[in-house]
Amino acid sequence: MANKKPKGPRANTRNSFKGSKLTIEQRLKELEVGSKVVVKANGRYQNGMPNRRFTGKIGSVEKKVGLSSYMINFLREKKKLIIGICHLKQVKD
Repeated sequence: MANKKPKGPRANTRNSFKGSKLTIEQRLKELEVGSKVVVKANGRYQNGMPNRRFTGKIGSVEKKVGLSSYMINFLREKKKLIIGICHLKQVKD
């Protein structure tokens, strides 16, 4: 039983969720409704972290939920997620 394969949401993510340095600016930044963002999970901040299957996906900000979370609408997948601000990067058009 000791060599059982891990099956949780953070299984086999040693390199996927390596965190960059977390700054105050990242926690306090604001996004406009309708702006495009890329999902990139930051391992230094676990609150509001998306599942690893959404890493690299582009979506648009639908509305602000709570103090530091945003609802993201993915058009191709027809899904809406609530993700923390530290895990979002704005796309430069």
